[in-house]
Parts: sequence; C-alpha cells; structure tokens
Amino acid sequence: MRGAQSIIKREGASCRDRFGQLKANPMLVVERDSRAGMITALGKLNLDLEPLANRPSGGRR
Repeated sequence: MRGAQSIIKREGASCRDRFGQLKANPMLVVERDSRAGMITALGKLNLDLEPLANRPSGGRR
C-alpha cells in the first residue's frame, strides 16, 4: 500500500494512456484494494480495544 501511495504522490492521481487521453492512475486501484484488505484483516482479528489511558472519552467534535 505504501508503495502505491508513493507512486501516486510522485506521478499524480491521473496519467495519460497510449492515446494521450487522461485516465486514473492504476495505482489508485492497488491502494484502494490494499486498504480494503488491511481493514478486513484487522476486523477479523476481533480485537477488544480499550480506550487509551489519560485520554478524554467521547467522540470527535
């Protein structure tokens, strides 16, 4: 995922195809799929996370 992110950062979110037309950088798909896989794997770990000590409780504002 980080490799795809670095390529996107270097080359941008779009690129030109062989006909000179703009299209989405293929690394966007790689990053999306990698992120989804990581989130799925973390969810399957079924971790029981406790709040961090010395942190205020509640949601974001």
